[in-house]
Amino acid sequence: MLGHFAEFDDLCTVDDRVEMQSHLLLLDNMVEVFEYPGTWHFFAEDAELDTPAGEAAALAWGRTVAFLQRHLGLDDG
Repeated sequence: MLGHFAEFDDLCTVDDRVEMQSHLLLLDNMVEVFEYPGTWHFFAEDAELDTPAGEAAALAWGRTVAFLQRHLGLDDG
């Protein structure tokens, strides 16, 4: 599982994320979780590239592509 979370998020608190990650790890699931400083929920929507949200969105996208390539056996093409 790959999770991208905003630093500030009223819909999914830090406690919620820790609990979710703990449950997944107890089930022997591979979990990668990232928190993006200075962002709010839905940070990837309408993010300007030169803002913390835009930078976080670009980083999250790159991490997602790399995750899928690793776990689905895809190449860069």
